[in-house]
Amino acid sequence: MCSTLMRGPATSSLDRWAARPPPGRIGPMAHKPDRTLEQARQVMDLYKAGRFDQALIAARRILQKSPAQPHANQVAGIILARRGQPEQALFHLARALSASPDDAALHVTHGQVLLSLQRTLDALTAFDHAITLSPTLASAFVGKATALQQHFRYEEAIDCFHAALRLNPDAPDAYLNLANLQLDLARADHAVDTLRQASQRFPENPIIWTTLSNAINYPSGLTSAETLAPHRRYGAIVEKGWRDRAFTFPNTPDPARRLRIGYLSPDMRRHSVAYFLHSILKAHDPAAVEVFCYSLTSHPDDMTDALRSLTHEWRDCAALDDAALEQRIRRDRVDILVELAGHFAGHRLLMLAHRPAPVQITYLGYAHTTGLRNIQYRLVDNFTDPPTAPAHAAEELFRLPDCFICYTPPDDAPQPAPPPGSTGAPFTFASFNEAKKTSHELVALWARVLAAVPHSRLLLKAASFENTFVRDEVTARLASHGLAPDRIEVVARIPSRAEHLAFYSRVDLALDTFPYHGTTTTCEAMWMGVPVISLIGDRHAARVGASLLHAVGLEDLAAHSPDDYVRIASELASDRPRLAAIRASLRERMRNSPLCDASGFTHNLEAAYRQMWARWCANPR
Repeated sequence: MCSTLMRGPATSSLDRWAARPPPGRIGPMAHKPDRTLEQARQVMDLYKAGRFDQALIAARRILQKSPAQPHANQVAGIILARRGQPEQALFHLARALSASPDDAALHVTHGQVLLSLQRTLDALTAFDHAITLSPTLASAFVGKATALQQHFRYEEAIDCFHAALRLNPDAPDAYLNLANLQLDLARADHAVDTLRQASQRFPENPIIWTTLSNAINYPSGLTSAETLAPHRRYGAIVEKGWRDRAFTFPNTPDPARRLRIGYLSPDMRRHSVAYFLHSILKAHDPAAVEVFCYSLTSHPDDMTDALRSLTHEWRDCAALDDAALEQRIRRDRVDILVELAGHFAGHRLLMLAHRPAPVQITYLGYAHTTGLRNIQYRLVDNFTDPPTAPAHAAEELFRLPDCFICYTPPDDAPQPAPPPGSTGAPFTFASFNEAKKTSHELVALWARVLAAVPHSRLLLKAASFENTFVRDEVTARLASHGLAPDRIEVVARIPSRAEHLAFYSRVDLALDTFPYHGTTTTCEAMWMGVPVISLIGDRHAARVGASLLHAVGLEDLAAHSPDDYVRIASELASDRPRLAAIRASLRERMRNSPLCDASGFTHNLEAAYRQMWARWCANPR
């Protein structure tokens, strides 16, 4: 859902209505006030004051007597949309539109709710209607651009975003959504530039800073200090008035008692975070910890059900606002709250700034700091974040033994196939990482690898390659470094996970991305017997590959320089017996490594939790 909906995009039409006096009556009754209109005005005042619960109650009270009252329906629709209840929101918005069919801003809200339901074509119709009614309404162009983006019509979406910025250069949503589109088009450097412009116009806007924090992980050529800066700025904004506060908690400060561990994530579904979390939940010791899961997932699936079955207490929290979620966590008396999203979409860092649990940890889902000091710890390991390296984090780094994650191999994975190069096919390098990770520096490096291995090919696979715009962008970038089109194959999303894994049978050697390494993709490649070459950088996101390779005993495939990356790749490509031996043994090696030892990993994780808890018990504030 585009970010405007989170703040109520039809507020402008409510404001215009509130500024008008209530319409009078014709004839002798003109002096009697319209009680329903006065009540609707009070509903709008509650909404504008951010008192959404009271506004919704008041709106529903009006609608019990006057079901068609347009402004009560409008407020109810907006609030329900904010709460993640789009079907109910649509019901009220349809009523509001029946009474006010020429309200362009209301059509924008309607379109945004339709977007949240993946009804992209219906949303486009709503936005087009709004533009017809009000050709200068910037929010309508932002909404249309977002719908076009979801429909993979990127070229038109870019035009719409630029149209919105021409109409209103101070529209933060246009910057935000344009930057997200630029990321999807593998133009991370453009996205960072867009967001930096936005941050200058809106220096106190936390949404811009969290989006910039996420985007800045992708481009090459930035220093660690540059990537850290927006995270720190975000933390300073959202923790204003909350840092260094003396918090009080009802939790009993007993270091030996059973702990209540809460996991908070928008990705408790078929998502890489869920796959890694699953092994932890399955291996937790129920005598030592009581597990609470706070799911922010709007579209649950079979993985959601699998995770739910492994928890003591499951909370569906997608519809809760930050205040209600904070209250829920405090009421559960969670001892340690582990957030798993960082600055990715759907996070609740603003709520975490209020510190609803005595101990708060960021882990797994995000490869950088949150920027929040009220999140005390960040779980890493000695390879992702060496003790001798600068911390680059607002949190204290807590290093787990061995590897910082545990991989659960899929049950439906096919057996590894012989390397395709051994059958006479051209030697194939591959990357199945997101297109946004193909930085300019990386593309130049891949071109060098292929130049060092004559007649070799590069296979790229990512969901966004469904669009020719993205394919052309990446292949043109490769061509600019001398790589002929006939040596490149680009493949889009493959429907099933088993088919996706079987596709590794076409790969001889995987090339990790840089400076933002793969995680799930690296684990999947190795499970399918495909070794991975990774270039070590100067921060966590650029050192994950080193950790994963060390965990399976292939640390010699972690390069320390671009020249080293090319050398390792070319030497392994020319040593077919060694490559075949690695491929034949890699799954078993991985199965017996710390990377797949769920029991040992979770034991270490619980020991870390216990140590953090003991620290708090010694100073419970």
